[in-house]
Amino acid sequence: MAVLLSMALLLSGYMTGVSAAAPPGPGFCLHRTAYPTVQPVTYTVSVRTAEGRVVFEDRKGNKTIIQWRDEYKCCRGFAPDSADNSSCVPVCPGGCGLGDCTGPFECTCFEGAQFNPTFRKCLSQCKDGCPNGSCKGPNNCVCNTGYIKDSATGKCSPTCNETCVNGECTGYNICTCRDGYSKLFFSSSICEPACSGGCAHGKCVAPNVCKCDSGYVNDPTDPTSCIHVCEYGCINGYCTAPGTCTCNVGYTKSSMNAHVCVPACSYGCTNGQCTAPDQCECYLGYYKDDHYRCVPRCDPLCVNADCTAPDTCSCHVGYTKYQVNVNMCHASCIGCVHGDCTAPNVCECHDGYIRNSSNSSLCVPGHTKEHHYVSSTTLWLAVVLPLLVTLMILAGGTWYWRRRRVTSQCNHFYNPVYMSESMVLALSPSSEETAAAQVQMMPCKD
Repeated sequence: MAVLLSMALLLSGYMTGVSAAAPPGPGFCLHRTAYPTVQPVTYTVSVRTAEGRVVFEDRKGNKTIIQWRDEYKCCRGFAPDSADNSSCVPVCPGGCGLGDCTGPFECTCFEGAQFNPTFRKCLSQCKDGCPNGSCKGPNNCVCNTGYIKDSATGKCSPTCNETCVNGECTGYNICTCRDGYSKLFFSSSICEPACSGGCAHGKCVAPNVCKCDSGYVNDPTDPTSCIHVCEYGCINGYCTAPGTCTCNVGYTKSSMNAHVCVPACSYGCTNGQCTAPDQCECYLGYYKDDHYRCVPRCDPLCVNADCTAPDTCSCHVGYTKYQVNVNMCHASCIGCVHGDCTAPNVCECHDGYIRNSSNSSLCVPGHTKEHHYVSSTTLWLAVVLPLLVTLMILAGGTWYWRRRRVTSQCNHFYNPVYMSESMVLALSPSSEETAAAQVQMMPCKD
């Protein structure tokens, strides 16, 4: 075990250090460097012989000795000065352009130059920058192609060959429309107002401002669209075109005003007012009959007349109103004296009077054939008719009695009580077949 430890110490070597003096100048940093050296050495090892004895032998080997040396080298961000390797100077990769590298990765710009963090160097400085151009010197901005310097601001502004209407020239021949405007499809430099609703039946005169055509107005809910307008309104309907009113269901155009829709009653509404679709309200003095018609009411009812207006009776032809009751009309006969006027120009004469042959409404003393005919008819109905009925009853009874008697004889033909002696002998056994044949040949008669 002791031998192995000795070998490890020999192989690992010994570490020695050398201290360094103060740094020779700025930009130097202390660096410790290892310097290994190899030296020959003799060491003793124990060896077991074949006989089992342990013997010691001297052997030769090498020993590594590591020595450390402190040296001053240029720090990070510094490099040896190319003119004098004994000093370190700051390093700025890529250089500083219009400036000096005054520290590690640090540029100090000259007057009129400015550090550009993108390029990490000092570039020419223009007071307000140099967009769309290049700063070629202090406050000297040179515009790119397609741009021109504005004499007032000194900046480079894009140029457009055509004037950009309602827009801004944002690049060479590039016109960008202002908010609320859009390009015309046939022009790249003209911007027109845009209306989100499309401005149908009108013209978009400003962003989301629609000027409607004649007969249209702006929609109250959407000022960017136009709707039909009826100048005089559209009562119970809706405007479907300028000045054109379409009625709602159940309404129809008024005959007096085309812009007013009135309720319609499919069955008509005579003597009444149609107050709603298929709702007829009768005027005062009228009522609805079974056919939903408004008819005049007369109280009391008209007699021999028609109710043609509320409480107004119009007599039928040939009838005249009573003076005391204007709702009743009586038959009219001219000159019906000694008789009763029972119908228009029909005069029924009293007994002892007859109609004048030249005037049917005039009754004169006398008797008519019609009068005797009526008396004979009355006598016939009172005497002859009952007699005829009695004779008919007697004839019917006689017929019934005879009918019943004949029927009884037929039913008892085979009964010996009703058979004659000759008929009994004829039905003897020797002649049964003959008798049966004779019976079949003698049917009963009604």
